[in-house]
Amino acid sequence: MDILPDQSSKDTNQDFDAGLNNFMTGGKAKSLPNYAIACILSVIRIVAGVVTSSIAVFWIQSGPYGPLKTLSNGLTAWDGSWYRYVAMNGYSIANSRVLFPIYPIFIHLVTFVTRNYNLSALIISWISLVFATNGIINLIKKLGGSNKSAIVAALSLLWFPESVFFTAGYAESFYLACLIWTIVYIMEKQWWLTAVTGFLAVGTRPEGAIIVVAIFIGLLVAKEPWHKVFIVPAIAGSSLVAYILFLWIKYRQPLAFVTEQSFWDRKTTWPLGAEFESLFRIANHTLVWPGKADAFNAYSLYLTDDFGAFLATLAAIYCVYRTFKDRRYMPVAIYAVLIIFVAYTSAPYGGVSPDVAGRIAMCVPAVYVMISKIKLRYFMIFIFPIFVTTALAWQIAFSSGRWIT
Repeated sequence: MDILPDQSSKDTNQDFDAGLNNFMTGGKAKSLPNYAIACILSVIRIVAGVVTSSIAVFWIQSGPYGPLKTLSNGLTAWDGSWYRYVAMNGYSIANSRVLFPIYPIFIHLVTFVTRNYNLSALIISWISLVFATNGIINLIKKLGGSNKSAIVAALSLLWFPESVFFTAGYAESFYLACLIWTIVYIMEKQWWLTAVTGFLAVGTRPEGAIIVVAIFIGLLVAKEPWHKVFIVPAIAGSSLVAYILFLWIKYRQPLAFVTEQSFWDRKTTWPLGAEFESLFRIANHTLVWPGKADAFNAYSLYLTDDFGAFLATLAAIYCVYRTFKDRRYMPVAIYAVLIIFVAYTSAPYGGVSPDVAGRIAMCVPAVYVMISKIKLRYFMIFIFPIFVTTALAWQIAFSSGRWIT
């Protein structure tokens, strides 16, 4: 009776948070460095993804685009096969030129050791996921977050509903790792490291070019010498220039990564056009593209994409708001606002369309910055179970041949 109810509740909540914190980090949250926590959490996600994909490939009835037969095919399906093709054969097929070259180049190089393109793609994605997770932990702490906030951000990155792309043979993990560390290096004013990671991000996905703007503004805000203001963004953007020159010299199509977007059903629309179109098609029961795939699967995919884009929009607004109080948020806010505009207009330059808007939104660090503000206990009780369930469901759909895109 000596303890007031409010104090008792507070102590219980603190014990709950401490227990979760210890569980997530093996009871050594204060002693483990960021990279160790990132490695532990990432390995758990990767193992869960591989096990789930194994179940999907070997024990679940195949969907209209299966069977994928082997686990390596189940983990490198869909666009993963296009990345593998580019790594093996270059850009001989025009449709493949929408895929930027850095990730396929790394696949090709690693294959000299592994002798297996699928394995090489997965190794790069998985190692990149560890770096991305470590990057988001560092980013949250740079912005003044606690250990628990960093864990929330890391878990939301690893278990976001469409996080299957981070465990598959896709460029997403590599791109996100480069993007997050570019933002961290901007905040630390390590400009030459910024140039290197920016170069890799720009050369991995078309929307990566937007980070050049954040780098340029970051240099201006930091009042760096004029030679740095121009040289560092130029180095970061040079991977895009190099790819354009390659396409021009070899194929006489310098903008093939734009003109070939129609093959991937990507087009420019007015803002929010993609979202309204998907809702209209859901309401009229016509959302069964491509072919005659599972309609429920199609509905779920589009709704998940739109949820991702909506969440990223809220995150962008939050980061803009925080920028007025703390300039450290500026690089995150700049990139978030620009990429959300790209997603909502389905611009060919961003390589996005209704079916991948959520994937683009998932690659916005602002999402994880915003979610990190949720208390650990609330995240684990109300959000994390939904993320895990949805992420594993999409892992099954991805690897069983039930995917829609």
